[in-house]
Amino acid sequence: MMWTIRKKSRWFAFWLGLLLTAAFAVPSHAECAEKNRADTGRWVYRTDYGAAEENQNSMEQGGAWYRLNAADEVDTGWIFTDGFWYFLDPGDGMQKGRMMTGWQWIDGRCYYFAETSSDFYPQGAMYAACKTPDGYLVGTGGAWLDEHGDEWYIAGRGLSALKTDDGNHLPELDAGRKRKYGSGGGGGSTGGGGSRLPEGGNKESNTDKDQPEEKNDSERESFPEIDDSTTAPATPSDAALVSWEVRFVEEKDPNRKIIRTQSGKSEEGTEVTVDFPEIVPGSDGWQYQALEKSPKQIMVSGTGIQKYTVLFRKTDRISDESGQEEGERRLESWIRLAEHADLEITGGRTEGWSVITENQEESRERLRNLVSMVHDKKRHEIYLIARNHNPSTLVIGQEFPDISNISGLLMDEFVSSDNRYSVLRIGFQRIWRLESCVHKMEALEPVVPDCISGGHERRRCALCGYEETVQFPASGHCDEDSDGICDICCQEIDDAAVPQTGIYREGDIQIRNIGGRQYRFRCIDEDYSDDRENLGYGALFLCETVIRSDIVSDQQSVRKWKFGMDNNYKTSDIRTWLQKNTDASMREVSFVYTGVNTAYQGRTRAGEYEQFTFDDLEGYEKPFQMMEDQMFIFSLEEAVKYRDVLWKFDGSSQNNPQSQYSPYSKGYYLRTPQYEGEDNFQYGKGIYVVDLANGSLHPVEVSDTSIGIRPAYVIARR
Repeated sequence: MMWTIRKKSRWFAFWLGLLLTAAFAVPSHAECAEKNRADTGRWVYRTDYGAAEENQNSMEQGGAWYRLNAADEVDTGWIFTDGFWYFLDPGDGMQKGRMMTGWQWIDGRCYYFAETSSDFYPQGAMYAACKTPDGYLVGTGGAWLDEHGDEWYIAGRGLSALKTDDGNHLPELDAGRKRKYGSGGGGGSTGGGGSRLPEGGNKESNTDKDQPEEKNDSERESFPEIDDSTTAPATPSDAALVSWEVRFVEEKDPNRKIIRTQSGKSEEGTEVTVDFPEIVPGSDGWQYQALEKSPKQIMVSGTGIQKYTVLFRKTDRISDESGQEEGERRLESWIRLAEHADLEITGGRTEGWSVITENQEESRERLRNLVSMVHDKKRHEIYLIARNHNPSTLVIGQEFPDISNISGLLMDEFVSSDNRYSVLRIGFQRIWRLESCVHKMEALEPVVPDCISGGHERRRCALCGYEETVQFPASGHCDEDSDGICDICCQEIDDAAVPQTGIYREGDIQIRNIGGRQYRFRCIDEDYSDDRENLGYGALFLCETVIRSDIVSDQQSVRKWKFGMDNNYKTSDIRTWLQKNTDASMREVSFVYTGVNTAYQGRTRAGEYEQFTFDDLEGYEKPFQMMEDQMFIFSLEEAVKYRDVLWKFDGSSQNNPQSQYSPYSKGYYLRTPQYEGEDNFQYGKGIYVVDLANGSLHPVEVSDTSIGIRPAYVIARR
């Protein structure tokens, strides 16, 4: 056997680290697998006929890729290198260590590994949190998902990545994950073939009512037994796939390629987005301008290879200016373009942040901020101008699952003032599903309330189609001139006519005006009691969204609030703003006790969300505080009591904090201060928040301007 060291071009090495559509996720069963020794490993290509020829496609030479470790032995199983997961055949003989491609069943789950290299996935890399080339969805761990987002799982099927020394399978590592069950049996593909697929049958069999239900962790001793007569789920296949290619050529000479051809396979009837640079410096000293705007949208259909062409026109000679002058000019040009693209997302408002990123974290934050501000269905573009680093784009797949039509293109690389710049253009479109939608509600069939009778209104979200019915309370009569005639309805006031208040149930929705905007509030407790244990007070309503800190801005510039001068909620800027901006018509809303008598130390652990333990927080009694409000924000004690809804928004049954996250709502304030360890309590600079980014409760500085609020109110029983 002959071995050839794998070579990578500079372009390919750059894109090997760029992953737009997949979260930086580990296959669940690979978490306990030994990681590849990336610093010492190297890829090699082995054939039966000698060394691979460098000028030929490696897969045309009858061999396969392997990876050698520090001892020059082939690696097997899951390995992670250059930002991607690969799977190397754990079998024996010639198959051992062979890099797998195509669809593979591994430890009961089905994964897709790139059959050929592309801009985003090198050959053999596992697809994750995206659609595969043949149109199937895979999750953040790479496993094939059904239409409900559940993993397909067939116990015992496919190759085994995890074995003990005695050959037995290790226990399942993520029993709590959602999955669909199918029948066992059937090994996975053992070769590295591009389109070899595991056999399968009728997917509908998994919804059979006789299918055993999954047990929770405490009940499960082993996987549920599945009768052999149950048919396995239908496996993704290459049926109805259409091959396509897009060529980029000079308009007067179609044989002259300006940039390399892009090609692929897609399910018939799907729309493909192909990104490309609109200006390309040619090797002949001329610049070439595309005759159409990027990206190119093509609807894939038909038979055979569908061919498309983008024409380029020769325009100007490449400037002979010095490298320094050229670098400065290019940098200024890209900054202007990036700022213009930002304004398309922010609605013309200047955010005041730099479009140049200095490190990977700043690149991630820029993407996170801008993507979170998109609240429509249009396609948008973000430019990353990275100084002296390769920008990270993983945050898109990690935090924004409802993203489609993603494209990414390295637009330019240059040096200016001894700094290296890389310019990336990221194109994307947000798709809206119920669990992550920010809801733009449109009114349908309104019934207007009056002084005595309440009203209601059916509403539909323009983004995801979700519908709900909201309630409007009766306003009650108003008689400011004391003439016995209502100033609103002009009817004689009858003291016996009491405004209807209704009976509120969990899930009921009301609309309230705060700061000139409408916000939806949902009843989360029919039997609210305040911090003084006044039991059975009434119905507690919590805002469905986070009010962002930039709500005090105008159309031209950004202004943001902070909590206040110190962590005393009674004198805080937040409470003052709520009091000034709450609709004066809230007559039926009760004043409730909101005094804060306990300060805290500690924090809950990141990523625990509502699963935190109260033992991580230690309370210290402070002097009694008298305070009452109609509209208020939660205390830490209330956050603990209503922990199940802290990270749920807009009617979602699942945690969906990403729907609220933005540069101005990375969390929302609680009214509880941090205890700073003084013998006699003094107000200080730490205030507790609900963190949307990492799923925890912890204190921040009162000067933090990236925190919003989530107000609540109570309607008492009458």
